[in-house]
Amino acid sequence: EGDRGEDCGLVVHTYQRLPDGSTGRSETLEGVTIDMAKVKPETGRVRRIATEQEVERLHGEIATLERHALKTCRERVDQMRIDMEVVDCEYQFDRKKITFFFDSPRAVDFRELTKDLFKHFGARIWLENINSKVKNVVPDGALSHADKLLYAERGLRPPRR
Repeated sequence: EGDRGEDCGLVVHTYQRLPDGSTGRSETLEGVTIDMAKVKPETGRVRRIATEQEVERLHGEIATLERHALKTCRERVDQMRIDMEVVDCEYQFDRKKITFFFDSPRAVDFRELTKDLFKHFGARIWLENINSKVKNVVPDGALSHADKLLYAERGLRPPRR
């Protein structure tokens, strides 16, 4: 399972969550070192083993799409003069979502970039800063009146500066 869709990947670590919330049995792919402090618990589940054709599609078609998406995103970032370095991207296996990983020393307003990429690819766009020291909130002056109303409608508080 992926984020509102299907994903395909290599399982390198499994664990069993016990009723008390602790981790029970844990297994890791031979030769793989896992820093558990950096592992985000995923909410999805492994549904089944991928078919040979799905693995070929992952390493063929999906990998080609990822290279194209990465190139396109980098070009758009340059054109829009956004202060961020796009370092990688990942298509969800069902092609409904693309995640772009970027590095930036500060919060980035990438709303226009997101809209542009959505129009181009027809998939949900997620941008994730790999710089753990930066919390990506809406930059100063970027929150419009309409944005504030949206936060209020959803019962959310606008991000603090």
